[in-house]
Amino acid sequence: SYDSLVTPPSTVAVDLSDTSARRVLKTRDVPGYDPDDYACDRTIVRSRDGEVDIPVSLVYRRDALRGGEGAPTHLLGYGSYGASIECSFRSTRLPLLNRGVVCAIAHVREHSRSRRR
Repeated sequence: SYDSLVTPPSTVAVDLSDTSARRVLKTRDVPGYDPDDYACDRTIVRSRDGEVDIPVSLVYRRDALRGGEGAPTHLLGYGSYGASIECSFRSTRLPLLNRGVVCAIAHVREHSRSRRR
């Protein structure tokens, strides 16, 4: 299956002899949702002590950030026991996004995984 911060879950068939050929078998229906109204980005934020770069994923309505002004932000972050929050579609975020709130997911453990490589 496939999903992203702005793409509802889909079941996709992939031809193993030609992995570029993909066919969507089923997509979760989200009434009234238009993915073109939303966007997602990834950025890096420096930790308060200046020692660590923390990857942050953002999801927002495209019209929420027009004009260069800030927007209210809902920040999620979890990193205990090596676990983190995955970037996936959540219809429960839509009421916030539709009110102009930016949802940010801090990947607080991802920096330690990239250091181990």
